[in-house]
Amino acid sequence: MSSPQSNKFFNTVSSDLKNQTIAAPITGVGRSAIAVIAIAGPRANEVVQACFTPASSLSLKADQVRYGTWGDKTDTKDAIAAESVVLTPIAEKHLEIHCHGGVAAIHRIVTALAAQGVKIVSAAEFARGHQPLLLAEATEMLSRCTTAKFASIAMDQVRGSLLDWATEQPRRLAVSVNHGNIDAVLADIAVQASGILERGYLTSRLDLPWRVVLVGPPNVGKSSLVNAIVGFNRSITTDIAGTTRDVLHAETVVDGIPLKLSDTAGLRVSEDPIEQEGVTRARREILSADLVIQVGQYSDQEPSSGSSPSGEPEATANRPTLRIFNKSDLIAADTREDLKTQHPNALLVSAKTGDGLPELLRRMVSDVESKLPGKGEPATINQRQQDLIDQIAKAPNAKVAMNALRDLIGQS
Repeated sequence: MSSPQSNKFFNTVSSDLKNQTIAAPITGVGRSAIAVIAIAGPRANEVVQACFTPASSLSLKADQVRYGTWGDKTDTKDAIAAESVVLTPIAEKHLEIHCHGGVAAIHRIVTALAAQGVKIVSAAEFARGHQPLLLAEATEMLSRCTTAKFASIAMDQVRGSLLDWATEQPRRLAVSVNHGNIDAVLADIAVQASGILERGYLTSRLDLPWRVVLVGPPNVGKSSLVNAIVGFNRSITTDIAGTTRDVLHAETVVDGIPLKLSDTAGLRVSEDPIEQEGVTRARREILSADLVIQVGQYSDQEPSSGSSPSGEPEATANRPTLRIFNKSDLIAADTREDLKTQHPNALLVSAKTGDGLPELLRRMVSDVESKLPGKGEPATINQRQQDLIDQIAKAPNAKVAMNALRDLIGQS
């Protein structure tokens, strides 16, 4: 929820749209169970009151949700099928309407707003027209998020989490001058900024999936694993080594984390120019991976000192890597125990039977989940914010920190 610190910037925003009442769906259409439609401007309260029937008679106050229904109060037919909504006042003449995430519900509310003379704009236009810079950037990111878990992080920033943090730090520095502890306060700000910066690797790309690349020698079941994870036959599978010649992609969601799986060509020495190109593309894909899943099977010659089964250096040293042995359904019980002893961090998985898949999925997203900010915590959502938070974390003195904070807020 936005606070007085963030609200005070609301009226400083200059735009051609500032004097108009505008509205926009600010969540991705059809991507979540709940959709959010923002409305702001001189007539915002008047328009909402014409369509919203609250469940209680309590007056609307900023940051307090009100349950009710949405429909034309003068139309008895429309009232019968009124849409259930939650209304949240964000600031003076700025509200959010939370409704069912389906296209029909969104269309109905937007159409009613347009009938009241409200100008319907895109999420980006709304953000630029009626929000301070940090909230505008967060609103644009929110409209591009593809899962509720990532959208909730962006929504926290729309509600002012990062803006509140950024506006509080100059006040702390100013007070510290009088108290004579400016160095201690600056150091504490640097620690907080470093934490935000560390999480920013993930939060600055909430609209993009986590990139998971499966690599390994031919015919170890990489394609079968991709098919098992996404639940349909995205990749062609045969018993012939080298079937996958190019990088194939499939997207899915695990525990609210969007994933882009890349099924690569088997890594081996080959005289076939097409297969050689496939291996080159596989290695290129590894370099951009957030997680590399190195797939082998129990009968493979064991790799040593970071080399692939083919003996070539593997380009996974600087990428987070998860080692798995596929086709566990073919492994004898005593061999399974030996593998667990020799490779305690590796997983035994069977794409055929599903053995080990739940644990594989858990490990695939555990690193992402460990980096997610807590509810209401400040987070950067683009590279501009990341760069400025980095400056704040490394600021040698209060002046440099203050300048970076002003740039972050958009006051300079």
